Amino acid sequence: MTDDSLEEIRLLRETVTRLERRLETLERLVTPAAAPVRPAAPASPPAIPARPAPPAAPAAPRENLELKIGRYWLNRIGILSLVLGTAFFLVYSFQYLGPVAKLAMGYAVGVGLLFLGLRLERKTGIEWYGRGLMGGGWAVVYFTTYAMYHVPETKVLSSAPLDLLLLLAVAAGAIRHALTYRSPAITMLAFLLAFLTTGISEVTYFTFASSVILIGSLVVIAARMRWHTLLVYGMAGSYVTHLVAVEGHVTVAGSTMPAGGPAAALFFLHASFLTLYWLGYSIGVLAFDERETPRRDALVTTTVLNGLAYALLLLPRVAATYPGSSYLALAAMGAVGLILSAVSALRGLPSVSTAHVLLGLTFLSVAVPQKLTRRGTGFFWLAEVASLAWLGVLLDRWAFRIFALALATITFLWLLGSEAWDLERITVLGRGVPWRWMIGGFAMGCYAVAAVASRRLGRDRYRWSLEGQSFHLYCALACFVLWILTAITGSLAIVPRNWALEAGAVTVIGWVLKDRGIRAFGTVWFAAPFVLVLGFLVGSSNLFDLRNAIVLTASLYAMGILYRREPPAPRLAVERHLSGGYVVAASVLLTAVLWHDIERHWLSLAWALEGLALVAIGFRLPDKPYRMSGLGVFCVLLLKVLFVDLAAAQTIYRILSFAIAGAILLLASFGYAKFTAKEPRGADPTAPPRP
Repeated sequence: MTDDSLEEIRLLRETVTRLERRLETLERLVTPAAAPVRPAAPASPPAIPARPAPPAAPAAPRENLELKIGRYWLNRIGILSLVLGTAFFLVYSFQYLGPVAKLAMGYAVGVGLLFLGLRLERKTGIEWYGRGLMGGGWAVVYFTTYAMYHVPETKVLSSAPLDLLLLLAVAAGAIRHALTYRSPAITMLAFLLAFLTTGISEVTYFTFASSVILIGSLVVIAARMRWHTLLVYGMAGSYVTHLVAVEGHVTVAGSTMPAGGPAAALFFLHASFLTLYWLGYSIGVLAFDERETPRRDALVTTTVLNGLAYALLLLPRVAATYPGSSYLALAAMGAVGLILSAVSALRGLPSVSTAHVLLGLTFLSVAVPQKLTRRGTGFFWLAEVASLAWLGVLLDRWAFRIFALALATITFLWLLGSEAWDLERITVLGRGVPWRWMIGGFAMGCYAVAAVASRRLGRDRYRWSLEGQSFHLYCALACFVLWILTAITGSLAIVPRNWALEAGAVTVIGWVLKDRGIRAFGTVWFAAPFVLVLGFLVGSSNLFDLRNAIVLTASLYAMGILYRREPPAPRLAVERHLSGGYVVAASVLLTAVLWHDIERHWLSLAWALEGLALVAIGFRLPDKPYRMSGLGVFCVLLLKVLFVDLAAAQTIYRILSFAIAGAILLLASFGYAKFTAKEPRGADPTAPPRP
């Protein structure tokens, strides 16, 4: 039978055992009712009364927080304290106790814990207590064997290989014991204590060799027994014990000095330990499968935490020992991560493969600023965004696409925080080009390339809901870059004109591509120049420029004419009303511009002509928003006539303005009468003719 078949049989047996225990508990909870007594026949003897039902067995206590602390954690903390006390006893120098006596006492404690644990493990209800003692016993035996050569106070062996063989034998015994009892608790406790005790004394390359044995044994047990939780806790325990115990006790002998001296020797020993952890647990993950969700989550957690811990602990030492070489370490870790991703995919571990891809790409991307300049980093990251977006679509790699989207967001924030404010000019083909427009233009181009790639991705290939909006996210980043660069470049007076032209171009692109999102970007874009120009007008600012206002007004009217057609599908519900919105906004702006630039004694006439033109266009098209805008202008004109012009009626210009404005109002009213005379009462004059 294969290992997978044996594992499935083992899981089925454990499931049946748990069900039997639950059934016994339920049977104890239910009180058996007495059997009903049938009435006896007249000739039969009297019925024997039924015996009272036995009292129900007390329910098993629930494992609340108090019980968990009292039963499990106090046991584990006590074992930890006992094992560490034994280890310190072996390391400490005593005047009347020699190495042999201390080793004998260490083995006595370890064997005693094993013997007592074996006895208690057989008793029902306290199996967990016995297993904790056995785990502590194996840890004491392992460290005592380790101390026979590596601890000066208890050194009795003169051969390091012999001590290594003894450590292998102890590790093999622990593995055999764990496999026999199938107890993750024994295994995890034994390995955790072994990791801690080996870091109490001086840490050398022989300590590294013993750690190879420990981690190799842990990975073998976890893979053999399919204990994915053991792999997670083992990985976490390895890095924690490295920080707590190993780092403070690392020493190197003079015969093992590399060319770089003591600093290089310490670095290589630290790097050896960290690489052992990273490589060991990465290989251990490959021995599992992702058939069950808890196992898959544990494997992904192990992969991510293992890679991050390795990088965070190794890189500071690389930078301190070999300045300027951090990029090599990051690049190497990134390349190995991509290789492990390919191996994981071949092993049928898609989630682990994705985790390796994301880690590898992260390391490679972080390596870039370690080597390139700030400007070179920007170009590289932006090119990486476009490349990964296309590779993610062509190779159908979800991780590439998500990483490209995340990196695009990071590069946008980086552009906004530093590059946008760089005023230096770069000479290109003999002409000076602002650096911020050069990098901004390259960013918009890369975002556009990534958007085109994401647009080719079918909905059936989405792995994440955010992917459905990746096209619009890339477009939004490109639009924001252009919007910000326009705002901070040149005089503020010309910003509304440029924004208006850009907003119109974006809207037209949305119509051509038949994309409602891009059309929405264009609509929102128009709000900024509209508010800015109105602010210039109301505040009587010197920044107001008539030509810029005319360009904005014409753009708004053009968008109103464009939206008179039905937008291509898919469309937003609000787009049905955008034509009227653009017309009203343009009319408001035109009215304000006339108020700002026309002399006061001709203002009434100008507003009257504006209202008449809007009403006439509204009837000619036909288009109701134009007519309503014209009526709105007439209302403003009426208010001006009543409350402003009447106060100074002696002026000949205002008299003429009154007369001409009145004539125009009458003309507009005549137009309404003429165009509505042929329509039934209540009918809309702009409705299409009836057949």
